[in-house]
Amino acid sequence: MAGSPSELEAKADPDSGAEPPHLSFTLLALALLMMAVVLNVTSLSSALPTISHDLGITAVQTFWVGTSSLISSTSFQPVFGSLSSIVGRKPMMLIAIASFTGGTVIASRASKATALLVGRSIQGLGAGGITNLSEVILTDLVPLRLRGRYLACLNSVWAIGSTSGPVIGAAFAQEVTWRWIFYINLPLIGVGFCLMIIFTKLQPLGTSLRHKLRDVDCGGILLFTTGITTILIPITWGGIMFPWGSWHTLTPLVVGSATLLIFVAYETFTSARPVIPLTLFRTRTLLVSYVGTATHGLILSCGLYYLPFYFQAVKGYSPILSGVALFPVTCTVLPGAMATGILISRTGRYRGVVWAGWLLVSLGLGLNCLVNLDTPNIVWIVSLVVLGLGVGILFSALNIVVLAAATMHPEQGSAATMFTFFRALGQTLGVAIGGTIFANRVRANLLTQAAVANVRDDVVGNHQVDLVALVPLINQISDPTMQQQIRKVYVDALRVVWAFCSAIAGVAGFLSLGMQHYELSHRVVTQQALQGNSPKSPSESK
Repeated sequence: MAGSPSELEAKADPDSGAEPPHLSFTLLALALLMMAVVLNVTSLSSALPTISHDLGITAVQTFWVGTSSLISSTSFQPVFGSLSSIVGRKPMMLIAIASFTGGTVIASRASKATALLVGRSIQGLGAGGITNLSEVILTDLVPLRLRGRYLACLNSVWAIGSTSGPVIGAAFAQEVTWRWIFYINLPLIGVGFCLMIIFTKLQPLGTSLRHKLRDVDCGGILLFTTGITTILIPITWGGIMFPWGSWHTLTPLVVGSATLLIFVAYETFTSARPVIPLTLFRTRTLLVSYVGTATHGLILSCGLYYLPFYFQAVKGYSPILSGVALFPVTCTVLPGAMATGILISRTGRYRGVVWAGWLLVSLGLGLNCLVNLDTPNIVWIVSLVVLGLGVGILFSALNIVVLAAATMHPEQGSAATMFTFFRALGQTLGVAIGGTIFANRVRANLLTQAAVANVRDDVVGNHQVDLVALVPLINQISDPTMQQQIRKVYVDALRVVWAFCSAIAGVAGFLSLGMQHYELSHRVVTQQALQGNSPKSPSESK
C-alpha cells in the first residue's frame, strides 16, 4: 500500500536511520551525473593550453572551447525545468543525459576546432538539463525539513568537482592525454543513467502527450533562449576579444536586452503556462537569495578560477602542484557544505548560517588581497581555509533558503530551476568580469614596463591580452629581473580581481539581512514524487 507523506517524512527522519525506497540509489545517480557535469567544466581550464597546441587552434577558438559549453548550459536550464513540469522529470533527464553523452563522444574524438566546439556546445545543452533537473528531482523526492542533508551531498559533489577539476585536467593533459578529460565522464554518466532507469520511478503526470505539448510555452522558450544567449556571448568576449565600447559587444547586448524585455511582456500578458513564472521575483527572500546565488556562482568562477594562475605564474608551480596547493580550499569546502546542510536540517534555522557564510567569504577574499610575491605559505593557506569554509557554507545554505521561501509559491520546481540558473549565470558572469578585470589590469601595467617590451608585444594586442599565452611566457623568461617585474604585474592584477569579489560578497551579505524566516517543518508534496509515496489528498492539503 502506498505510503502517506507523513510516513515518507518519518522514514526519512534523521534519527530513524531509514530512507524511502529507492531514494539512496536515485541520490547516487544524481551525484554521479552531477560530478560528470562539474568535472566537464572545471577540468578543461587547466588543459586549454595543451589542447590549443595539440589541435593547432587559435586563441579565439580556444576561448570558445572554454565558454561555448557554459553559455549553452546557462541558456537552456530554465527550458529543461519548464518542460519537465509538462513532459515529466525523468524523460527530460534522460534527454539531457543523451545530449551530454553525445557531446562528450564528439569532443573526445575531435581532431579539429569545429568538431570540438560542436561537441562542447551539445555537452553544455545536456549539462544544463542535468544540473537543473538534479535539484528539481531532489525537491520532488525529499520533504522540505530534510532536504538539507541530501542537498549537502549534491553540493559536496559541486564542491569536490569545482576544486579538484583543475588538478585532474592538468594531470591528464600533462601525463596522459587531454582526451581523458572527456573519457572520464562516460563511466560516471553510464552508471548514473542505469541507476536512473532502474530506481527512479516518479508519479506519472496522467495526461496525453498531445495535451502536454499544448502546454509548452514555445514563444517564451524562443524569446528567452535567444535573449539570454545574445547577452551572454558579448559578455564573455567583452574586454577580451573586443573592447566593451565596440559595436561587436554593444550591438548584441542591446539586441539581447530588448529581446528579454519582450520576453517579460510576453510572459506577463500572453503565456498561459510561462517558462519562467515571474511571480517568483515578487517574494523578497527569493529575490535576495537569487542575487546571492548569482554572486556565489560569480565568486566560484572569478575568485577561485584565478587561484591556479597565481600558483603557476607567480609561485612557479607546475599545473599539478598548483592543484595540490588548492587543497586548503578543497578540504574545507566539502565539510562546510555537508555540515551546513545537516545543521540546518536539525535546527530549522538558516539565516544566521547564510550571514556567517558571506562574512567568511568576504574575509577570505580580503585576505587574498594581502598576498604578494614574498608572502609566506601560511598566509595564503589561512586565507584559502577561511574562503573555503565560507563558500562551502553558502553551497548548502542558499539552496535551502530558496526551497524554504518557495513553500509559499505553487511552483516549487520553477523556484529550484531558477536557483540553478542564477548560479550558472553567476559563473558565466564571473568568467567574463574576472577575465576583463584581469586582462585590462595586466595590459595597463605591462604598457608601463619598458623593460619587458619583448614579452609585452607577444602578450598584449591592440585591445586584448592572450591569457593562455601569458603563463608559459612568464616561466620561460631567463632574465630574473624581468621575470620578477612581470610576476609583480600579475600579482597586482589578481589582487584587483579578489578585491572586486570581496566587495560584491559584502554587498550580497548585506542584502541577505533582508531574508525572512520560513519554517522548514511544512510538509510540501510536489506533483512528481517517487511512486509508492502518494501525494496528499485534497482534505490534507487544505
